[in-house]
Formats: sequence, C-alpha cells, structure tokens
Amino acid sequence: MKKVWIAIAAVAIIAGIALLFSVGEPAATPAPEEEVSIPDDRIGSGIR
Repeated sequence: MKKVWIAIAAVAIIAGIALLFSVGEPAATPAPEEEVSIPDDRIGSGIR
C-alpha cells in the first residue's frame, strides 16, 4: 500500500508543478507562436 500512496503523492506533486507552470504560460505564449512561424517560412522556401 505504501507504493500506492507514493504514486498518488508523486502525481499530486507533478500536478501542482504543472499548475504553477500553466499560470506562468500566458506570458510565454507569444514565443511558441513565433517558433511555429519559423518552420512555416522554411516550408515556404522549400516549396519555392
């Protein structure tokens, strides 16, 4: 049973960390959009 509680605790900790990162994501969201546009430019140059 101890392994079950350890697993539950690990999931809870990971979920807590994920929530902390999700709160900080809105400020970082513009950067991923820029990263997505770079491959699009590469694809466009490849078509040319």
